[in-house]
Amino acid sequence: MSTLKVNEIVNTSGNPDVTNMGKIVQVVQNFSNGVTSTDNSSSYVNCMSSPTFSFTSGNKILVQCNLTIGVRYGYGCTFRLATNNGEISAALGTSGGNREQCTKGGYISNWDLELANIVINYLDTPADTVNQYIVKWRSYGSQIALLNRAYDDQNNNGYTRTTSSITLYEIAA
Repeated sequence: MSTLKVNEIVNTSGNPDVTNMGKIVQVVQNFSNGVTSTDNSSSYVNCMSSPTFSFTSGNKILVQCNLTIGVRYGYGCTFRLATNNGEISAALGTSGGNREQCTKGGYISNWDLELANIVINYLDTPADTVNQYIVKWRSYGSQIALLNRAYDDQNNNGYTRTTSSITLYEIAA
């Protein structure tokens, strides 16, 4: 049997308190049942953002986004995860020729009534100046993309309105 003896254990943020490491210390959420849309296919625009928050330097932030998206049949849209400091390059797919780098997206609808569930999970080690996370989106071919409703939205049974959320978990490091 071996024995490990140390004078002090220090966590990654320089704090000798290791009893809280890995624990969730804060949760903030933006929950939306409102409808918003974009037909911008030339650049990314804000889709949904977290509330502004503050966190302890050195801690990690788990970002969980659950978006319900409707688009016209045969079209789609793409999403990028960003902070108030700009896009998170590590949250983008790799580059390859003329292929677009994005966090999620593509052709997401086979029917005008269909809703796509876009899920983004990302564990970030943010800069100290980060105080908000933002999901940005852009549509294909200048077609409309909608948050929380389908492209076809008649006022009768079978047509739905939904919810979306972005949740941040601060995890002690």
